[in-house]
Amino acid sequence: MARVLGNTGFAEEARAALLETMLELGQALAVEYRLPEPPKLDDALQPPVSHGWGEALPMLRGYLQEAAADWKPVAERLAMLAVAP
Repeated sequence: MARVLGNTGFAEEARAALLETMLELGQALAVEYRLPEPPKLDDALQPPVSHGWGEALPMLRGYLQEAAADWKPVAERLAMLAVAP
């Protein structure tokens, strides 16, 4: 969804979709590692769940903090994480 929105000029809407996806993936990571599901995105990017993000963590934290950050690299990284074994 974020790619569709972003590619058609709706960057703010793409950001909202990416932030929602980040939370949902964080919750999935928590379930995978048998941890409590984080209720907020900030919590999903903090230990112990943060260990599941691997090398993507700095990018995701930066995207959360910087509203003007480019959405494309984050969308690509999240797509890779979503299909990773």
